[in-house]
Amino acid sequence: MHENKTSLIQHFRVPAEGRLISRARDLDIAPEILQHLLSLGAIYLNGRRLYAPHPGVLEELLDQPVQAGDILRVHFRPRRFFWEPDEVRTWVRQVTDHTIVVYKPNGLPTHATLDNSREHLLAHLHAAGFPEALMIHRLDIGTEGLMLFARHPRAQAEIQTQIQNRDVLKLYSALVEGEFPFEGEMMTWMHKSPRAPKIQHFAPGPDRESCSSFIRENHVHAHGGRPYSELSIELITGRTHQIRSQLKAFGHSIVGDGMYGSNHGWLANRNPENLKTQAESWALRCQALIWNEDGIEQVYEVEPFTPSELSRRMKNSASILSQSDFGSSFAPQSTRSLHRTLPEIRSIEARHYEDAPELPSLKPQ
Repeated sequence: MHENKTSLIQHFRVPAEGRLISRARDLDIAPEILQHLLSLGAIYLNGRRLYAPHPGVLEELLDQPVQAGDILRVHFRPRRFFWEPDEVRTWVRQVTDHTIVVYKPNGLPTHATLDNSREHLLAHLHAAGFPEALMIHRLDIGTEGLMLFARHPRAQAEIQTQIQNRDVLKLYSALVEGEFPFEGEMMTWMHKSPRAPKIQHFAPGPDRESCSSFIRENHVHAHGGRPYSELSIELITGRTHQIRSQLKAFGHSIVGDGMYGSNHGWLANRNPENLKTQAESWALRCQALIWNEDGIEQVYEVEPFTPSELSRRMKNSASILSQSDFGSSFAPQSTRSLHRTLPEIRSIEARHYEDAPELPSLKPQ
């Protein structure tokens, strides 16, 4: 199982009983490399992650007993997600007795990835003074916007039940390529597969799951003879990559989303001076959340994409965009307020869909 070291992931069969650090040397893994990868959680022993968040645990793992025939899976080049510690508290927007509202930036995973247990939003929240924070739902690495965390298990269970019953509203803003043709329900059926990109169909089938979103607003912009559409999207069901794959199925990829066919770039919403690498980023933002705490409706929203933001963050190798390219077709801000459309939202919630939604803690966008 010893592969060429140019590969990102290698599997090793431990040759003899002993300590992890000794057997790793036998496998030509240098101690400093071993320690670095353990500190990120990039090594697995017989399928179990070995993670050393601090030096004390690292020493224990280096002395971990291994047996002849044990399998080590080593991610030699784990993905890194850099941040500045002072940034984290600026992401926290609201704290109650039960929940924490956070604005997740592009380029940062919500929780541990397969090869990195240290650099993710939940870990940063714990380190920034919220050790009690619990996951409720997720956003993909390249998606930005509002996320809700629970401060205790009861709140986590109650809000996930609200999500399961479709009593939590999540509203997204997206900029897509081309002139999107309609407002209203976007109904597709996703092929059941753990792999990405996700494949959508326009008819049900035995190996497909229904996906429903609702296009509430559609503003078309033009630049250099090419149209772009800014969409306000209510997520009804909550499948993995649902919005991204649905928009691709309709022929209008989200700007910056290369996995789903975009030919454009989209700048991350963080200060470039704080980024040590280019963050994965596309033009999809969770703009608003509505949920219930102790019988009281909670509403939190941020602005949709503004003309100046669109012009600043959209990257196009063929042309340079100016703010005026995105200004004329935007509705006045007062007509786009979430609070002015709550009756419309409630009427949408009353519709029937064939599937119960899955818990969004498992379904990122």
